[in-house]
Amino acid sequence: MLNQKIKCLDYNVFDEVLIYYTSDRILTGFCFVDGDTNDIKIQIVFEVDNIQFESKYILVDPKDFINIEIGDILLFRTNGTLKNIFRINSLDNVLFITEQCNNNCLMCSQPPKNINDLDYYYNLNSKLIEILPYSVLKIGITGGEPTILNDRLIVLINQIATKFPEIEIQLLSNGRQFSDIHYVHKLSEIGKKNLFIGIPLHSDFYVDHDYISQSNNAFNQTLKGLYNLARYSFSIELRVIVNKINYKRLEKISDYIFKNLPFINHVAFMGMEYIGLVPKYNKIIWIDPIEYKEDLKKSVLNLSSWGINVSVFNIPLCLLDENLIIYSVKSISDWKVKYFLQCEDCILKVDCGGSFGTSLKHSPNIKPIFN
Repeated sequence: MLNQKIKCLDYNVFDEVLIYYTSDRILTGFCFVDGDTNDIKIQIVFEVDNIQFESKYILVDPKDFINIEIGDILLFRTNGTLKNIFRINSLDNVLFITEQCNNNCLMCSQPPKNINDLDYYYNLNSKLIEILPYSVLKIGITGGEPTILNDRLIVLINQIATKFPEIEIQLLSNGRQFSDIHYVHKLSEIGKKNLFIGIPLHSDFYVDHDYISQSNNAFNQTLKGLYNLARYSFSIELRVIVNKINYKRLEKISDYIFKNLPFINHVAFMGMEYIGLVPKYNKIIWIDPIEYKEDLKKSVLNLSSWGINVSVFNIPLCLLDENLIIYSVKSISDWKVKYFLQCEDCILKVDCGGSFGTSLKHSPNIKPIFN
């Protein structure tokens, strides 16, 4: 068995959870609250080459696991750490493919690493898919750049599609690998009914796109990838991450999309998260949404008037022009979203997607809407 129900005593948050261990089998385990220190302690019993071992007691901070639900899957590592890698009641679960990337975008929230991790994550994700419950409705695939896994990424997607014929799969990619038409053809062979591919376009001007992505020829490869995907009728979401370099071109970007990419299924204009490389390149890349309010309005309304499906992601409603509120989507992952104290008095809080928890102190213009 790859997983086993772990019964935990005297602490209702832990009632029953699923534990998944990457390389060795878990046989059983338990957790308890230490009566003297009130610490939560977990012990796992696992098997290697038919020999049973008991882990050391692992101390768990209750704040880190307060939202654990029955059916969640935790990754237990021999260094004594536990990580929640699948949440049964979330629509934001993802398969993380690699920390490598062939871009190095200035506002990347997950800075790439030169690390040989493809085999590790491939094996982990393959086994994780095997034990995922059949109730899963949606799964994301992200990185790094997932297509660096090359043909094995297609194997994983096929594994998901075979086990979950109706599941929605969202693949996030910079699109460059799709410039290889043979790769796109192979991806199309597993079926594309529920596969949705999100690809960023940083500008209509190749120099800006390549500079933001910190990669020569990225614009041309991404555009060729978009056309190849369209040739095979894939569903594509174009993502424009608004920043200090491209915000003055937003209206031109909307024109470019309408004239050159009419096959796009959805366009999302996205606010940045103040994390990853953004603090390092703060003066070059960071901008508060209030500063591009008018530019964003023109570009969104342009696309909408031309019949293109368009949305706004990651920007609180109080920082948007009132004409864009209907285009706003609650897009921040449930484990990342936060609200300011003053948001409690806002009449639109229930409709607002909030802010990134990492970005709260960098959004001084957020204020409640009263009427």
